[in-house]
Amino acid sequence: MEAVYGLIRSLGISNRYKGFQYLGEAVNLVMEMADCSFMVTKEIYPTLARKYSVKPETIEQNIRTVVGQCWEKNHSRIEQMAGYKMYSRPTNTEMIEILAFYLSHMNRKVSIA
Repeated sequence: MEAVYGLIRSLGISNRYKGFQYLGEAVNLVMEMADCSFMVTKEIYPTLARKYSVKPETIEQNIRTVVGQCWEKNHSRIEQMAGYKMYSRPTNTEMIEILAFYLSHMNRKVSIA
């Protein structure tokens, strides 16, 4: 979890945003389901909403706020992590997937070396 939060911090987001923790948890859940496809609105948001006793829409909105801030502050880094040119802010699902893939890829590089 520390690596996930460190990566989000490197994009210019602090834990003062509620979405900071929600995004980190969402990325962690996706990484745990590495070989499975995931449905953010059907699986991730409801799981986090139950954990934090809020509505799934609250989780979605707070993550959207953080994704927007990440994009404004450091879109070139997000493109670098994604591995392709992005012409607009990523959706929540795209951002979760980009971060999860990047961290998984970095972990594989470390374990191979």
